[in-house]
Amino acid sequence: MKFASKQAFLEDVENSWEALAVLLKQITDESLARPGLYAEVRGGVDVLTHVHEWHNMCLRWYRDGLKGMPEMPAPGFTWGQCPALNEHIYEQYKDVSPDEARRKLRASHRKVLKLLEARSERELLEPGYYAWCGKARKLPLTSYFHPNTSGHYRWAQKKLKRLVQQGQPTGQRSTRRRL
Repeated sequence: MKFASKQAFLEDVENSWEALAVLLKQITDESLARPGLYAEVRGGVDVLTHVHEWHNMCLRWYRDGLKGMPEMPAPGFTWGQCPALNEHIYEQYKDVSPDEARRKLRASHRKVLKLLEARSERELLEPGYYAWCGKARKLPLTSYFHPNTSGHYRWAQKKLKRLVQQGQPTGQRSTRRRL
C-alpha cells in the first residue's frame, strides 16, 4: 500500500491497532486459550504471538539493514518457506498464556511504533531510501512495516472475531489485564 504522508501511514497503523485492541477487550483469556480458532489446533494466543513475532522480525530487519542486508524473513527461512516459519513461531510460543501473549503484543507494538515515529517522512516513504528494501525494485520502508502492523492487525481481527462467533459466553470477563 502506498501512503501519501508519514501521518497517513501512522494513522493507518494506529487505527488498525485501536480496532484490534477494542476487539481484544471483548475476548476473555479463556477464549483466547481455546484451541481450534484456525487450522486444526491454533487458538487466539497463537494469533497474538504470531503478530508479535512478525513485529520482532521487522525490528530485526531494520536493525540489521542498517549494517547490511538482513536475513529475511528470518534466519534459516526464505520467503517461500513462510508456512514453515509460521509453524516455527507457533512452536516457539505454544505454551504462552493469554495474559503473556497480550503483554508481548503490546510491548512489540510499542517498539515498532516508536521506531516508525522516529523516522522522517522521507525515510518511511522514499523507495530505496534503505538499501535493504528491495534488491531489484526499490521499496519504501512502509512496504515492510505496513503488512506487519496494519495488515497483520486486520488479519488478527478477522481471526479473533471467530472467537466471538464460536459462542463466547457474553458477560464473562477475565480479571486479567487486557490489551
